[in-house]
Formats: sequence, C-alpha cells, structure tokens
Amino acid sequence: MAAGSRIRFRGFTWSAAILGLTFLGIQFIRPELKNTPATADLQVPPQVKQILKTSCYNCHSNENDVVVV
Repeated sequence: MAAGSRIRFRGFTWSAAILGLTFLGIQFIRPELKNTPATADLQVPPQVKQILKTSCYNCHSNENDVVVV
C-alpha cells in the first residue's frame, strides 16, 4: 500500500469512527415529549368515534392513555 493510500485510509477510518460515535451518542439524548390532547373533535357517528378511540388513538394520537373497554 502506498503512503498516500494509507493516509487516506487512516483519515477515512477516523472519520467513520467519529461519525459512528456521534450517532451512538445521539441515541442517549431524549427530548421531552408532551402528551397534549387533540384540540378538535371528530365529526363522525358515535359508533365510529368509539371504534377509532379504542382501536386507533393509542398509536395515532397524542392521547395514548385510552383504556380499551
């Protein structure tokens, strides 16, 4: 391996290591998530609204503390 290739390889290795450590470090930063309720009410029949609340709201809304009855 030529001297120039070694220097480039070493630079690439250090860059990859720093980038990997940066991505690893980012995993430990957790922003505060606020669980704000929905501001508007759905204009659907009551039966449909109940189905949506019990089946969909837990994953697809900020109201994830809905109890399935």
